[in-house]
Amino acid sequence: MTVTFASVLVPDTLWTVSPFPALAAAAVAAPRIRLRTWVLAAPMRSPAAVVREAKALQQLSDGRFELGIGTGRPGADDEAARLGMPWGSASERIAQLETVVTAVREEVEPRPPVVMAASGARSLAVAGRVADRVAVALSAEASPADLEAAVSRVRESAPDVSLSLQAFGVGDRVPEYLARQGYSGSALREAGSVVMLPGDPAAIADQAREQRRVVRRRRGRRPVRLRSRGRAGLTTGVGVRGAQRISAGWAVDSRTDSHRSPSGATWFR
Repeated sequence: MTVTFASVLVPDTLWTVSPFPALAAAAVAAPRIRLRTWVLAAPMRSPAAVVREAKALQQLSDGRFELGIGTGRPGADDEAARLGMPWGSASERIAQLETVVTAVREEVEPRPPVVMAASGARSLAVAGRVADRVAVALSAEASPADLEAAVSRVRESAPDVSLSLQAFGVGDRVPEYLARQGYSGSALREAGSVVMLPGDPAAIADQAREQRRVVRRRRGRRPVRLRSRGRAGLTTGVGVRGAQRISAGWAVDSRTDSHRSPSGATWFR
């Protein structure tokens, strides 16, 4: 069986490779792959610096870059300090993100899609207005009610924006950083975590359809994208057709019945 990667996503931390050079290397090595920062921490760079990097990557990739951006994960203020960048309050970081997105949209051609990761009430409300797609960032223990509440916050400001949900694990498998925090896949699934996928492809499809219904109750015609994290910190999408050929732990695209790997990006409509 031959599989090909559909996209590669690179995080923005001081303990992983710098995202823009890594994505540039991916652009050269794989001439059709989609490229995304996941997610760029807005406080870590000036708007001009982001515009410069995005322009270069769009030129190198023939327009395959997507700007994944957020206000910065908890605890990243130390990394900002090491880079000599101010961290600011939550409101200031949201304003910084809006400034960066505006600059990229005005100065980068072709204009890259913007995907904003958001979790707090304020950032979720702003995300619907700022981004082309909102990635609802939930905790490992998030319940269906948590998902519905987050979707409601986004829909209040942007009824039609597309939404994404990132899965943390498949079956009993979770990333190493969650395991170090004491989480296990089986415990999270038993607790009803909405960001854990079952190991069976058919069950994954059922879960995706249920999450689709949750979103549609809140406005409902846009797709939900469910995304799982790769073990190495990169998120890659792998597309293969045919349920019978896919082992447990693969996700299903409910629009096309295509399947994608546990480390991959999976879309649900």
